[in-house]
Amino acid sequence: MDPLLEIRKLPPSVTTHLSYLLDYGSQWKHLMAIIPKKLSIHGFVSAISEINPVKYSVEDIQTIDQGARQYNKSPTLILLDEWGTSGRPRANLGHLLHLLTKANLYRAADYVSVELLKQPPISRPESGPASTVKLLSDDLVSQDGTEIDTEHVPLPNKVKHLLKQVQNVDVNQNEIAVSCDLLTKPENKSLESLLEQIDYPFSDSDVSFSVNDAVRSDITTSRIESIADTCEYSNIREDAVENLESASTKGIKPRNDAVPHLSMLLAMPAMNYCKRMAVFIIIRLTLTANMFTIFDVIRFWSISFYIGVMCCQELSPIVTINDGKVQGILNRTVRDGRVYYAYRGIPFAKKPVGDLRFAPPVPNEPWSGVLNTTTDRDSCTQVLTAEDPTLLTGSEDCLYINVYTTNLTGRLPVMVWIYGGSFVFGSSEYKIYPPDYLIEKDVIFVSFNYRLGVFGFLSTEDLAAPGNWGIKDQILALKWVKNNIAHFGGDPNKVTIFGESAGAASVSYIVNNPSTKDLYGGAIMQSGTSLCVFALTRNARQKTELVAKELNITETNSTNLIKRLRLVDYKKLKAAEVNVTIKVFVSELLGGETFGVVEEPYHPGAVHTGRTYEILKKGRFNRVPSIIGFNSNELGATLTSDNYDVVTGILNLTATPAVFAPYDLTGNVSKLNEAGKLVISHYLGPSPTISDAERIYKYLTENHFNRPIRQTVNMMSRYSKVYYYMFSYEGNLGNPNRTVPGVHHAEELSYIYNKSRAVSEKDALTIQRVVTLWTNFAKTRNPTSSNRTGVLRNIKWKPNTPNTNVNQEVCFLNINKTLIMQKNPNQDEWLFYKNIYDTYGDPSYYTTY
Repeated sequence: MDPLLEIRKLPPSVTTHLSYLLDYGSQWKHLMAIIPKKLSIHGFVSAISEINPVKYSVEDIQTIDQGARQYNKSPTLILLDEWGTSGRPRANLGHLLHLLTKANLYRAADYVSVELLKQPPISRPESGPASTVKLLSDDLVSQDGTEIDTEHVPLPNKVKHLLKQVQNVDVNQNEIAVSCDLLTKPENKSLESLLEQIDYPFSDSDVSFSVNDAVRSDITTSRIESIADTCEYSNIREDAVENLESASTKGIKPRNDAVPHLSMLLAMPAMNYCKRMAVFIIIRLTLTANMFTIFDVIRFWSISFYIGVMCCQELSPIVTINDGKVQGILNRTVRDGRVYYAYRGIPFAKKPVGDLRFAPPVPNEPWSGVLNTTTDRDSCTQVLTAEDPTLLTGSEDCLYINVYTTNLTGRLPVMVWIYGGSFVFGSSEYKIYPPDYLIEKDVIFVSFNYRLGVFGFLSTEDLAAPGNWGIKDQILALKWVKNNIAHFGGDPNKVTIFGESAGAASVSYIVNNPSTKDLYGGAIMQSGTSLCVFALTRNARQKTELVAKELNITETNSTNLIKRLRLVDYKKLKAAEVNVTIKVFVSELLGGETFGVVEEPYHPGAVHTGRTYEILKKGRFNRVPSIIGFNSNELGATLTSDNYDVVTGILNLTATPAVFAPYDLTGNVSKLNEAGKLVISHYLGPSPTISDAERIYKYLTENHFNRPIRQTVNMMSRYSKVYYYMFSYEGNLGNPNRTVPGVHHAEELSYIYNKSRAVSEKDALTIQRVVTLWTNFAKTRNPTSSNRTGVLRNIKWKPNTPNTNVNQEVCFLNINKTLIMQKNPNQDEWLFYKNIYDTYGDPSYYTTY
């Protein structure tokens, strides 16, 4: 970065990191107290006069301190915003570096100098309170090398007390490998709390990862919330660490630090926290004296964590809900540094195993004591990677819900997320859907797991197993929110459900179900609705029988068939599902998922009966305000080794033109063949080949997403208010390796959920826009109800309503580098399909949905 870069233009990642460094011990006050009224134009060290009067008074400092406490925000961020936007010339990085150095705030000064300006670290004085204490490993080890001896070392008592608790000392080339059992004590499970004992400000830049003695530069996330998370990050398994003794003598070499240091390796066991695996935390502490503050305590100048396992952070307040007490963790948002409470892994249903497999979910029973809800629970059973369908992750015990809130005593709007993944993949894990951007806008974020694949959607198409178990999980989770969210500071009467892809289709099905009308007041559907081809599974009974055949089960009676399938080991059942999916792959290329939502026979607990088109046509859905939209090129792709089978499979299907006719088109085979030929000619050309992959994906985009989503908007807006959008902003955050123009499937998620990638100024603006639109809708049911003169640039998002629904014309917000209202997206393709329906469809078409 340039020293002349103005403070007000610093990216959020930089200001957030500065807040970590300066909020600790109120060090921001030392900076604020010496900021001068007048700044030089350039901000070099010698350019700020030592006699220049200060800008801020003691009262000003107190005002920021009180405001930070009142609004639960970082005082450093408030200071940087105030200072960076007041006076002339504007404060820049050069000014900041000089003042940090002058205030003896060396950690923050080094961050600015080394990380931002790419300059050498700030020089320390050779004597005085800010000079470095130089210690060798021999200074801390007894003569026989068996224990830590700190009595003669000038360290604070807290540090000495910590070091006395270590065991198994091994000295090797001025490094000490030791182990301690601090983390096995229930009252001391927090590594951050451990560091607080010795007055160290925990910071993201202080964290690095090592696996099997090799530093992992590819792992950059320092917000590992739990042991289970880190086990997955580090790929540590039971055979990776044999015992404590071997772990304590790894001898990881320290990095080169600019400050003289004592390198000390602490191997801390964290037994019985990570699925019974023997795993360890390895910490290198680099000590230096930094006694310039009024606290007169030693601080750790540089600290690297070589982590095998990291424990949870500071605990949140205990909340009493209907089933019992829960306790989560305290965290801070990545951008504003705002404090929030995360309660993860709260059971909302009994384990769906045994007789509860292929059955509606049953509400969980109350528990005694305080339930630990500090970590994500297992995802629902699924294939770990699409590349290797034999590797599974998750379990059947997966029906858990997560709540993230900034205010436990408020009455905040609630946003409930339903993840996508073709009804076979996905989970509500924090690292996939972190809520930081959303909850900074004063909403509560809720996510949960629901059953997937054969476990969530197997059906015999009769009352023995009507199916849609995953959707029923979702509805039970919404009932849990209705009954419990007030305990977390949420308003049960201001709930918005939203989802993407299969999650958006799920939202659509829930909206179509009259029994759910009291559970939410608004809906957001991103890249999916119940009219989408992929949203409905056809021939469900046939696929269930194929699964049974894979397992050598021959039963014609549905009840007996389900009884036997309930006895099958879940891994074998999942393997059978995968095999069936592969076998029907080609025939289902242009249809729905192998195991997804089905049309149930009518019964009291059904969630989807009848034809979706008829439900929408007659207005038999919950007429809540909604946001519905799509990305500009959902399935845009060129031919690659990954999609070769898809492209060749579709080319082979051109020999049967009828399969290219819209699934919802009725008529005889002759008409369907004629319609299919028109589709093939329009999208693929007269003689399609493997080189036409991009044109094939254009067809899939239109057939699977654009057309059915627009049709949903068209039909719902006859009865309710629908805000329609197209997301067309091609930012690096969504796709840094774009080879085909347009925004592809799921890219918009990177502008709602923090993915820990570098954020450009334009990307940051798009994040602010999308999050503001979504959260405004959650608060007021109007996405442009506020901030029109800010990031939204005074735009007014016009909804489609019964009054505007004329001649199937629709208006939409184009979310690009600018926000602009337009009409009728992809109109040529819409008219092409309209002509097919008008020419070849038997009234009323769309009826096979």
